[in-house]
Amino acid sequence: MKVFSLTMQSNKSEVITLQAGPLANQVCAHFWNLQEYTYLSKSATNEREFPFTYQVLFDDSTRYAKPHALAIDVREVVDFGARLDPELVPTPLDIPSWNSQVDKVLRSVPVSSKNAHCNWINCLSPFAQRIWCRNDILLKLPVSLQPLPIELTHNEIQPDSARMISTFTEGQNILRSGSKVSDDCDDRIRRIAERCSHPNSFQLVVDAEDGFTGIGSQLLESVTEEFPKSFIFTVPIYCSSAVSHMDARLKRLTVVNQLCLLNILESGDRISHGSWLPMDMSNLCDHSHFCRKMCVLASVLDTVTTPSKLAPKFGGLDLEHFLSVTSFAQGRKMLTVQTGVNCNEVTDGHLSWYNFNPYYNLGKTVVGESVLPKPVLSRQLMSRGIKDSGLMNDVWNMFNQVNSSDKSANKSLVAIDIPCLYSTESVRSVYSLPDYPLRTGVAEQANLSLPMYCKQYANTYMTCIVDVPGANSYEAKVLEKLVKSLLYHRSHPIDDYMELETWNEFLESIQARLIDSYSVEWN
Repeated sequence: MKVFSLTMQSNKSEVITLQAGPLANQVCAHFWNLQEYTYLSKSATNEREFPFTYQVLFDDSTRYAKPHALAIDVREVVDFGARLDPELVPTPLDIPSWNSQVDKVLRSVPVSSKNAHCNWINCLSPFAQRIWCRNDILLKLPVSLQPLPIELTHNEIQPDSARMISTFTEGQNILRSGSKVSDDCDDRIRRIAERCSHPNSFQLVVDAEDGFTGIGSQLLESVTEEFPKSFIFTVPIYCSSAVSHMDARLKRLTVVNQLCLLNILESGDRISHGSWLPMDMSNLCDHSHFCRKMCVLASVLDTVTTPSKLAPKFGGLDLEHFLSVTSFAQGRKMLTVQTGVNCNEVTDGHLSWYNFNPYYNLGKTVVGESVLPKPVLSRQLMSRGIKDSGLMNDVWNMFNQVNSSDKSANKSLVAIDIPCLYSTESVRSVYSLPDYPLRTGVAEQANLSLPMYCKQYANTYMTCIVDVPGANSYEAKVLEKLVKSLLYHRSHPIDDYMELETWNEFLESIQARLIDSYSVEWN
């Protein structure tokens, strides 16, 4: 394992994970599978050579892998009883009066198109399902939200499912301070924090284009009030291909929903310590199965946050110290990840490259394919399972390329444009763990009868380049375009649940935070 870091701080604090929405929970289900496999494989590794310290994510006061996590979703799309599994059948110790006999368990299939999402609980391993069920990690909302329509296997969406989605304000009202569900949510987060020794970081994974943006905003408000010094890493999950099937009105509504969330994420008053990494699952069009797309996104999240899980002697950092490199970037908090992926069972020295930032990819269209991306302010590299020295040398050369007058992007090594650096001083940290690919243990769990629709990758080899975009970047140009598209509707809120005064305040705020801030040149 090779580690280079400019700032070394030992990671003694825990990370609490909050996940809200069907897409976010699908990603996190696969994320926890990755953590569980590594956590359980520790016993087979020499303690002195095992680089990870999983009390960062799990409660180590118990005999099993209980995550520091709270999942929030609509009631109709999750059900621990949707599939009878022998690992989940209660024992006589669980229910003393039970006669140990189970004849049959039946669950009806949801008939409403708004509930046409997969039961992501079934993507968890049976071991994890039992832990989640017993420890009440899932919070089911008493009021239903209309999520973004699900994308099916072949990049299609459910028929008639794109007629309606919930708004930011609807989601916000569900968790409004003082409500019963809000008090329940706050109590659960507080109990999780009480089981931690040093809970100073949160990671929020949230749906980015429907009413769960409002749920996410209320979670952010709750966390910042209860833990004002905590660092918050937010991962909004997008599905742009599903949005493309919607009519013009719904498309505008998805823009409002996402910009409402981004407005809060960019607010220095509300979130003084934080960064956000947007990821669009639709970029994985060559991964046909829905669960495999989510598995790749989960692997990206795992790879990007690898340093927060490393033991101090292996160069581990608190999540805050690792991702707070945006603090110097004129107050901007957005990150962009370029990812090289190999999901084959045997590495063949090849990586398929993706940029998961939806604003970066759309920005290439907005500014024109011939316009190269602007240099980035800061860059970090995380690599898992890549042993091919030639491949890593190519990645390293691409990673370190500095801006010059005749070339500002590297096209020679990958199929996408990798922005250059302002200078070599922009490199913040490099982590390479060639002996630790991302594994879910699917092969080992074959006898546990995982559901046929869940097609997780057993092994993933990955390199992630995390950038802080500069001024007038692809991302900045798209944010400017989206904000300006809403200015034509000053007199009438697109979100019908939003008051006109609140709407105009919102438009002024996103003008300052998402246009003015992202056009300031870095000195």
